[in-house]
Amino acid sequence: MSLKNLTTYSRFFDDPEFQSLPWWRVVNSQGMISKRERADAVREQASLLRGEGVIVSERGGEYFVDLNKFGWFADASDDGESSDESDN
Repeated sequence: MSLKNLTTYSRFFDDPEFQSLPWWRVVNSQGMISKRERADAVREQASLLRGEGVIVSERGGEYFVDLNKFGWFADASDDGESSDESDN
């Protein structure tokens, strides 16, 4: 999941459905596992994702997930806003 694609972050964090989202499923907008203070945390996240069947590739010491295949993107209809056109 990449938070970049959400219109409002606060609504995301307040939603009980997402409060139980496992930390290892969150990657940056390029599909890269972001570096942490503990170097082994990146490898641990890659291992947990792989355990769920996600393909994680390594390039130049960085780990990537193909967001086209494994990404989740909020649907425009999920943003909680309604269009005037749909109200007619």
